[in-house]
Amino acid sequence: MSLTGHEHRPQPWHPFSNRIEFEVADFLYRRNQMSAGDIDHLMKLWSATLEPHGDEAPFTSHHDLYDSIDALSGGGTPWESFII
Repeated sequence: MSLTGHEHRPQPWHPFSNRIEFEVADFLYRRNQMSAGDIDHLMKLWSATLEPHGDEAPFTSHHDLYDSIDALSGGGTPWESFII
């Protein structure tokens, strides 16, 4: 419990803000393996469509996307490898 008496629950998508950010990161980085330049271009286009509504794209640039991915914790699982 926290000092306020409320149990502190970790945000389920941390370090991402929500499921959409997580899935966009997974799609662009892992599944599509989109280039940094193309990620930047896509985020600019996405932001342009949302700007009139006072919203923004899930990431500002490829740097923002990569920083979020780098902030993922490993869950305490040690790295192991072996040769067959």
